[in-house]
Amino acid sequence: MTIWEAYCDIKLRNIFKHEYLTAQGYTPSKAQDIMTKYKNYIDRFNGIPDIIEIRQIESVADMMEKLDFIFNNKWQNHIKDSYRILPKTFRQYGLFLKAENTRQIRTFIADVIPNVTEIKDKNFGITEYEKPYIKEGKLTIISNPNLIVLLKDCVNSNLLATSDCINVVHTFYNQSFPLMSDHDWQKLIEKLFDKDKKKESSKTGAKKTKIHLVMNSIVDVVVQSSVALSLVCNYIGKEKISKLKIEMKGMSLVTRNVPFGKEKFYCPIEDGWFLNVIGDTKDKVKIIRFLGMYFHIDIKTEIVA
Repeated sequence: MTIWEAYCDIKLRNIFKHEYLTAQGYTPSKAQDIMTKYKNYIDRFNGIPDIIEIRQIESVADMMEKLDFIFNNKWQNHIKDSYRILPKTFRQYGLFLKAENTRQIRTFIADVIPNVTEIKDKNFGITEYEKPYIKEGKLTIISNPNLIVLLKDCVNSNLLATSDCINVVHTFYNQSFPLMSDHDWQKLIEKLFDKDKKKESSKTGAKKTKIHLVMNSIVDVVVQSSVALSLVCNYIGKEKISKLKIEMKGMSLVTRNVPFGKEKFYCPIEDGWFLNVIGDTKDKVKIIRFLGMYFHIDIKTEIVA
C-alpha cells in the first residue's frame, strides 16, 4: 500500500474515526461529519494536477509536508469556514498512520519504523503525537510510534508483563503525566494490543473487490467501487450527471434530496450532493464506463481483488 492509498483507505479511515477522533472527545456524529469532509477533500485532491506527485510520495513525513504546503499556500483562501478543521485533520491523520504502521505486525506502508536500540531509555515528553489526546491532564490513547515500538519490544520479550510495560511508559514520559495512575496506563496498553485480537475474531472471509480507475491521466487509483464512482461524478460534475436522470436500482444516481427512508443507500459527496451506492461493483463499473463514453472522457476501469 502506498502512502496516498493509506490516506484513501476506508478501513484505516474508520480506525481513525472510531478510535482517534473519539479519543479527542468528539461525539460519533461529529466524528462522522469530520470524516465526511475529509473524504470530500480526498476526492478534491484526486482531481488536481498535484495528485501525480502526491501518489509518488514514499514517506508519511513527506506527504504531511506536501499537504501542509497545499493547504497553507495554494488553498489558503479557498477553504470554506465549515472545512477549516481539515488541514489539522489531515496532519493528525498522517501522525495516526505512523502510529498504526508501527503498531501492526506487518507494515502496510513502506515507511520508517523507529529503531528500538536508538530510542530505548530516552525521555520524549509531550509531542504533537500526544497533544490532541490529552483530556484533563490524562492521555486518552497511545499514539506515539516511538513508544509503541518500545512497548511492542517489551511485549515480545516479556509476554505482556504489564509492570514492565508500565515502567517503559514511565521512562518514556518521565513526569509529563503526573495525573496518570498505573491503572490508567494499563488500560491504554491493553487497548493498544487488543486491536489485533478483535481484528482476528471479526474476520468473516468475505471477499471485497475494488476498482482500478484511470481517468484522463490525472487519476490512477485502486479504490472501492463507490469511491471510484464518486471520483468520476465529482470530476464530471454532479449537475451534469443529474440532468441525465440516471438511476441505479430504481433510485437516482446523484441527488440533493435523498428519498425518505432511503438514507442508508446514499452517501454524501460534495457541495450538498449524495451518491447512490446500492449497486454492486459490476453495476458501478457499467455506470462509470457509460459516463466516460457519454462525456467523452478517457476512463479505464478494471475490477481487482
